[in-house]
Amino acid sequence: MRWEPSVGHVAAALIGLYFVPVFGLQALWALTSQVYGLDQPDMLAAVLFYRDAFALGPNAVAAVASLLAAVKLVMAGLFLAVTVDLLRGIQSRDPSDWATIDAALMFGALGIAAWALPAYLGGADDIFRWHATHVLMITSALVVVTMERLLPVQAPVPAAQAAPRSWRQVVERDALYRGGLAVVRAVRPIPATAKASHR
Repeated sequence: MRWEPSVGHVAAALIGLYFVPVFGLQALWALTSQVYGLDQPDMLAAVLFYRDAFALGPNAVAAVASLLAAVKLVMAGLFLAVTVDLLRGIQSRDPSDWATIDAALMFGALGIAAWALPAYLGGADDIFRWHATHVLMITSALVVVTMERLLPVQAPVPAAQAAPRSWRQVVERDALYRGGLAVVRAVRPIPATAKASHR
């Protein structure tokens, strides 16, 4: 039977091609850096926002930065799993793993919101525009997945019934059609008007 990958799975994998290298490298840099990634404007704005919002002390800055970096690392790992699952499905003709797709999209939406909220409330327009791009990417994938589940999906048609595969099969089908037509004419003669229209 003909197999096609899910449209929602492809959409999630496409945005994963962006999130995996970008978020993965940023997270690794922040987790391995001596300044915990605070030299990056988006990290600094997010850490200062959550420090002031929850009245945290100066010693909590490193913990907040590490937590935000871990969020990006988990997002990159989930979208990497979505991409690998798509490649596995193409190779083995297996259906999509919706649990992995749902986890990646939902955690991605929450993670991006956690990063975009400080920039939005803090008035950092340049940083917020960068995060708004990520929000649009996640939202588009969520819309595609939701619409795909709501709309009815037709069952794949077997390849043997879709179209003839060779000239021999065409000749055999034509012979069967002519033989069946001859039987019908012998049992019930075709009216003259139908013959004229057929010609």
